[in-house]
Amino acid sequence: FSVLPSAAVYYFTGSLLKTALFISGAVFIDADHYIDYVFRKRSLSLRAAYRYNIELSKLCLKRLNDKPIIHCFHTIEFFLILAFMSFFLPSVGWLLAGMAFHIALDWVEIIRSYDTGVRSFSFILYRYRTKDRT
Repeated sequence: FSVLPSAAVYYFTGSLLKTALFISGAVFIDADHYIDYVFRKRSLSLRAAYRYNIELSKLCLKRLNDKPIIHCFHTIEFFLILAFMSFFLPSVGWLLAGMAFHIALDWVEIIRSYDTGVRSFSFILYRYRTKDRT
């Protein structure tokens, strides 16, 4: 899904660097899924991480996973850090734009597939929703 927007970035900017940053942001934002898997399962298997995340998505669709999912690169806090950095390093803005494109597609899928309460897009909200209330 990143091909057409990436082509548009190149068409309007003429910059391979900006296009590469946009593509990197759109694709590598999902590295946090792998990082999450490594910490949870103590395994470096990319294939197993892929399978794990597919199964986790299925559980969420069936509402069998009562704890919200959080992925660090998908949070508003991470976006704000990158937005701040882009004031000093303007190229970071193209990375951020690719990530925003990816998040927009995620939201389309979330709204289409299941309710918005399954994934937490903020560390603060995640902490609030998962803290022990006893």
